[in-house]
Amino acid sequence: MNSLSLSLLRRSGWFETYRYDAASLIVALENKGFTCNPYARQFWERYGGLRCHFQASDGVSSHFCTDWSVTDLPEFWHYDWIQGHVGETIFPCGDASYPPQELFVTESGKGVVYVVDYINRYPNPDQAIDFVLSGNLNGPFGVDFADV
Repeated sequence: MNSLSLSLLRRSGWFETYRYDAASLIVALENKGFTCNPYARQFWERYGGLRCHFQASDGVSSHFCTDWSVTDLPEFWHYDWIQGHVGETIFPCGDASYPPQELFVTESGKGVVYVVDYINRYPNPDQAIDFVLSGNLNGPFGVDFADV
């Protein structure tokens, strides 16, 4: 993970041995029809309960959030479309306010970020967080899953 991402995570209360009890959140997501996988569970234990504030490359304030209320979960309107393009089960693991982004972890342990009709895939969720927290509006948007 890059130094900017680590700095933003630390400012939000994260540290290397940080652990979050995500059991009730995972149950709430499963009750909405999502299927958790071991990699997503590890992600939530490592990064759950955080709200990282950062600035996009055009100066607009944003936040990356894993601090969801079990009674007010995001809707993930494009979930079926994303999962269809990814080709394996995905589990919601975070969102960012600007540009609107949703982070998922696949059953094979990859990080997937959905950004306004584009899907970006990363070898692991840490690299997906790097992308979200970079605030870079110029890329790598447009990298379709089939092209990676």
